[in-house]
Amino acid sequence: MYLAFFFPQPDVRIVLRSVPVMPFAIWAVFLDPRRPLRTAPAARRVVGQALLLVATVLFAVLVLGLGLNWIFDPTRVV
Repeated sequence: MYLAFFFPQPDVRIVLRSVPVMPFAIWAVFLDPRRPLRTAPAARRVVGQALLLVATVLFAVLVLGLGLNWIFDPTRVV
């Protein structure tokens, strides 16, 4: 956790803050019994699940990675 905020390279800090979201995103999109698109046709369900997973990870990178990096980095790198 310490490295996610104080690692010297901003790209590594972004990755270290965003990666922990992946298991939750995979669970929410694919394994949750109340998951969206459960009754949709197979093709629509696969495409929808992939888009939801990408959107969740993108949101995590933007908010947790870039947003926190911009707030906590005094030189505003990235």
